[in-house]
Amino acid sequence: MPIHNPAPDFALLSGFNARSWSGVNVFDRGSDNISLPSYDSSSGVYDDVLSFLNGRGSAAAQSLDTLLTTSATFGASWSIEITDADRIKVSANVQFTIIATNDDPLGFNSVLNTATGSGSSWSVTAPAEWVRGEFEYVSYLISESGGAGAFNFNVCLQGAQDVITIMRARGSVGDADDVNATDNLEALDQAATSSYVIRWLIDSDGHVCCYYPATESAITWVDVSFRNRLGFSGSEVPAVFHGSSTDLKLRADYVCPGVLYPSRPMQSHSLAVSNRSQAHQKIDGAYTSNQVGTYIRSVLRLNLDAFLDIKDEYRHFTNHFAQYISQGHQVNYYQNWGDPRRAIITSAVNVSVLAYDLLNISADNGKQGRIRASAINTGEISLAYPTAFERRVPVRLELAHL
Repeated sequence: MPIHNPAPDFALLSGFNARSWSGVNVFDRGSDNISLPSYDSSSGVYDDVLSFLNGRGSAAAQSLDTLLTTSATFGASWSIEITDADRIKVSANVQFTIIATNDDPLGFNSVLNTATGSGSSWSVTAPAEWVRGEFEYVSYLISESGGAGAFNFNVCLQGAQDVITIMRARGSVGDADDVNATDNLEALDQAATSSYVIRWLIDSDGHVCCYYPATESAITWVDVSFRNRLGFSGSEVPAVFHGSSTDLKLRADYVCPGVLYPSRPMQSHSLAVSNRSQAHQKIDGAYTSNQVGTYIRSVLRLNLDAFLDIKDEYRHFTNHFAQYISQGHQVNYYQNWGDPRRAIITSAVNVSVLAYDLLNISADNGKQGRIRASAINTGEISLAYPTAFERRVPVRLELAHL
């Protein structure tokens, strides 16, 4: 079964409108100029900053299935997938063992796991849940059972947004989230530099990060407004990150505008349903009506961190979040941060819609995964302190499901 956490970390991410930088050279890497596309009337507005940064996927050469296939030095028919129980499964045509050599985001518990099967069909299913959230520099040792073959399956030697994102090969998944395969910042950066190990992501504190090889030139910001929109001050210095000596990490000084990551779990999340119709009473007293639609909305109650709290997000909310959640603007509610898949209810599962795959998650009847929505009650939001202490500011938001 998928992960069960009664109080998961959550996040609210507004839509990301990049049309202000249509065709603009936003930053350089030495002589390489990174420019955003020239958007037409149907493009340039992204679901949120994740869609803009990495297109909810990885370059085909850096997706897990490709990395596993190209890393293998024995056997054939290597593959990695998510099972119908939401576990990671590795398969091949020979028996093998797998063990984590450092961190273990895939859920193999850092113990020796031996493939089961027969003939030319062998597989190992991770015994534990895959870890939600970003990770960096992860490798597994895969060895041939009864043979001398062995290789390192380098899941990620840079940074990764999450397990789902690194499994999704941009432009090849072909589902409803695979719509920004070429116009996301990571793909544009990779194309300009011909370096397909560059990664752009947002961490669990809401800061944009870029991982890139030390052989590549550092970022020189050309457009200051674009830099500020991602939360960079311009004073950041790239640093070598854990486990690597050949790659660098540039982390924005500030939380990305339009992004909210409270330190406490959601206080309450309830649903409301509204029926829209046009009704008229007839002469005989009966009614006739024209049904417009039935609409679901989420009512969220959360606590905003303030000056005396774990982290102060009070002025971030007023200056860098509220303006991006005006009425009608898109807001994505990540009920369990680190799992970017769309939340669906159990009854939505059928022969063509799986309970768990790279797009959807039906766990807990829709209580996990991402809810795509529009803000509908954000004309004025009071941030009054409930006590004399400047902490735990209650906030109420309503989001209409898309």
